[in-house]
Amino acid sequence: MGLPGASAYRVGAGDAVRAVSLQNRQRVATCECCETCLLETHCGRAHWLFSHAKTVGTSYLGLMSPEQFAQLLQAISNDSIWKIVLGAVLAVAGGFLAKLWDEWRARLIRRNAVYTFGIDVLDSYSATFSELVEYQGQTGTIWLAILERITEEYSAFSRNREHLILINDTTLRRDIQSTILKVHGTANLLKVSVVDEQTKQNAHAPQAELEAAARMTRHRFDQLRHQIDQARDLRQRLASGHPR
Repeated sequence: MGLPGASAYRVGAGDAVRAVSLQNRQRVATCECCETCLLETHCGRAHWLFSHAKTVGTSYLGLMSPEQFAQLLQAISNDSIWKIVLGAVLAVAGGFLAKLWDEWRARLIRRNAVYTFGIDVLDSYSATFSELVEYQGQTGTIWLAILERITEEYSAFSRNREHLILINDTTLRRDIQSTILKVHGTANLLKVSVVDEQTKQNAHAPQAELEAAARMTRHRFDQLRHQIDQARDLRQRLASGHPR
């Protein structure tokens, strides 16, 4: 017995096969010589597969009529396959777009970190130099400990220098490296000048040497002040291009 609603059919060995559908009552002819179903397109394939599926016994295909199996093949070939293909294409496209989105977000986060780091280094230069000027005005002495704090910023910058490539503005990127290198170098030269001046004062060097050492210290100090002003301007440029 077929499934509920299935067509009733009867197969005779060596005779023509007649299948009567409850839906369309269509007469089906078979070949007398080979018993191969001559149904058109899907119905022919369905009847052949159906006759072989019956031998399985436990298979649900053995319980289906040729017309039902033909409808199954038609549904798969005309509708479901394209839905599966479309779903696969959409899944691949969605995964690709999600990957692009994640990479864009990660790059944006890294750029934000680089901009923030550059601003912090330049702010530290500005704040530390302001402290140096304040103490120098109060005591008349350039404090080496404060100069040490300025030079220590370069070690942190050098460890993260390669990340500056994430700043798209090449001029800004070049100015950042140049300014930080100049501030670091001038701060070290100022330290040398201050130590040399103090050494000559302690050694009671001739007045000409003391004056020369004092002039060099003032020159290095003014040079550092100018570079810190450049760092402050650079900080404003960097903040204006900060990705928010």
